[in-house]
Amino acid sequence: MKKHWKKIALILGVLVLAVAGSVFYTFQVKEYDVADEKVDEVTKEKIEIDLPDDTKLTVDEDGNVTEEKDEKDENDTESSDEEGSSTEGTTGSSATGSSAAVATTKTSSDTKAVSSSTGSNVSKASANNGSSAGSNGNNGSDGKGSNGNSGSNGNTGSNSNGSNGNNGSDKGSNGNNGSNGNGSNGNNGSDKPKDRVSVADIKEKYATALEGLEGTANARLDSLIAVGIKDYNANKSKGYPFFYNKYTAAAADLEAQMDKAFYGVVDVMKRDLKANGLAESHVKSVVNEYENTKKQRKQEIMKKAVGLK
Repeated sequence: MKKHWKKIALILGVLVLAVAGSVFYTFQVKEYDVADEKVDEVTKEKIEIDLPDDTKLTVDEDGNVTEEKDEKDENDTESSDEEGSSTEGTTGSSATGSSAAVATTKTSSDTKAVSSSTGSNVSKASANNGSSAGSNGNNGSDGKGSNGNSGSNGNTGSNSNGSNGNNGSDKGSNGNNGSNGNGSNGNNGSDKPKDRVSVADIKEKYATALEGLEGTANARLDSLIAVGIKDYNANKSKGYPFFYNKYTAAAADLEAQMDKAFYGVVDVMKRDLKANGLAESHVKSVVNEYENTKKQRKQEIMKKAVGLK
């Protein structure tokens, strides 16, 4: 009796090993012709990520990662430089015009000053002559003396011109006050301390790029699932192992593409952290979150795949 049960147990063991070996061979060892252009369009499509430093990270169809300056931003920068040059030219013209105006005003003031000086000299000369004539008139007759006094009226005109000259110099001093005001304004804001960049600032800086990559990954994974379901429904005769191998390999290719894009962004984050005097290890939390999300996504897909059977 014992020998009989031993034979049954041995036969069952052989059958289990045979089934397990067959399943392993079918799903893991046997090679299938799984080439499909529609699948390749999803898994090998180029990935582009806009980074916050005006650069674009690209993963091409062969998995090569490149980082290059965004052409659109370069054109915008060139346009800004041209506008800046135009503004500087206009400012230079305005400055030249104002300098000419100042020079003209100064020349006018100098002319008035010379006229004032000349007027006062003439008035002094006329006054001296008048006084001389007055004294001579007094010696001769009273009429000449009065005429001599009339010569002193010339002083009134010279005083008027002189005061105008002084007014012009006062305006010049006011102009100097304006230049001093401009100089003092230039120093404002230079003493403001620069804010220190934190780890949270850098993570927030790259959050948009990572969210965009996650959206791209989910969209392409959904597209791959849609292609797989359609393919399975149309070609069920090929057997479940065929589709399992085909789309497991396709999912692995897509994952490899996304990993290269993600870790490319992580490398840029590390450079940014290092440039700001922060440890590169701060990206570990970002990496862990990515790997955990990817693991959960795989489990969800496997459940869907088993449901198709």
